[in-house]
Amino acid sequence: MIPDTLSNLQQLEILDISKNKILEIPSIIANLKHLRKLNIHGNQFTDIPEYIQNMNLESLITVSDEAESESENENDSKTGIEDN
Repeated sequence: MIPDTLSNLQQLEILDISKNKILEIPSIIANLKHLRKLNIHGNQFTDIPEYIQNMNLESLITVSDEAESESENENDSKTGIEDN
């Protein structure tokens, strides 16, 4: 579980919540306006909520295999979960 107090970290730029058995990505993450990089791989959710897809992230890491995969967001493309 991710504490609600995370939303107090308004200047946070990088967040790694990988490998935590999280069932869903909490909506409070969308309040982190300065967040540039988000690592969410290795959890138990099956899709990425729209509020995460709409964030202006430079990097969204969604999967992991022998070599970590990193998805770069472009201005007009959004990243979903990839199967490798």
